Amino acid sequence: SESTETKMSFLSCCSLLLLFGCVHGALREESVGACTVSNWSLWSPCSATCGNGKQTRTRSVVKPGFNCPTTSEEQPCGMMGCPTDCIVAPWSSYSPCSSPCGKGTKVRTRHIVQYSRFGGKPCPETEQNTVCNVPCHGGCVLSPWAEWSECDATCGGGTSKRTRVVVVKPTGMTCPPLEEEEKCNTNPCGGGCVVSDWGAWSTCNPCKLTQERTRTIAVQPTNGGVPCPATVMTRKCMTAASCDCMLSWSMWSPCTKSCGGGQQERTRKPKSPKVHCSGQRAQFQKCGTQPCPTATPPLRGKQ
Repeated sequence: SESTETKMSFLSCCSLLLLFGCVHGALREESVGACTVSNWSLWSPCSATCGNGKQTRTRSVVKPGFNCPTTSEEQPCGMMGCPTDCIVAPWSSYSPCSSPCGKGTKVRTRHIVQYSRFGGKPCPETEQNTVCNVPCHGGCVLSPWAEWSECDATCGGGTSKRTRVVVVKPTGMTCPPLEEEEKCNTNPCGGGCVVSDWGAWSTCNPCKLTQERTRTIAVQPTNGGVPCPATVMTRKCMTAASCDCMLSWSMWSPCTKSCGGGQQERTRKPKSPKVHCSGQRAQFQKCGTQPCPTATPPLRGKQ
């Protein structure tokens, strides 16, 4: 039919157009050619002289075309560690003079905290010596003073001493004093504890075979004064008296009767069978004293 012929003519036309476009594109690509670039430039200076840096190089497009390659590159550089200066601690105090009298030397030191690396500033000196002079007393050479001794009193004012000895004896002269004293612990002493006299001994406890006596505290100690002594004293004793050393009573036993008069019992035993004890061993009491109920006679019927 006419409509079918029209559709076929349209499809044929489209196919020809697509074929023309592909051929035209291939001819254009062939005419343009591949992309052409220049040689790489030299690497740029490193962005850091130490640590982690970068440097780049580039190239330019000489002839534009298809599939041009990259025109810049970078790489790491400056990987060597940065210079680190030496660090030292502060100077120590000077040592005592090497000579007890006359000219000598004294020394001070400091230690290295961090050593220099990668060309950093080197470490300075760690020891210094200097001249010192100790006055000589007319040719008498003395040792340094010893430490002060402990105070000979804890309060109320005591004395502490320090001494030194003669290292070189003088000729025709006397050495200065070899001992010094100073006051110490001048704070007032506190009042000590005051107790009464001992009381009389108590009666001997026949069960424990001991007796004791006591005393009371009259004045408590103050300001670190002497603490109070014991206020109770115990000693052993001997006695022939009987010992009423019973344990506490047991519970009452159940009543023997619920009514009409019954009996309950409780007991106790001595603490030790070796000790003779006097006193009751058992006690009894009445219980269930209420009258027992009586049977009620049956009621007779009316005659």
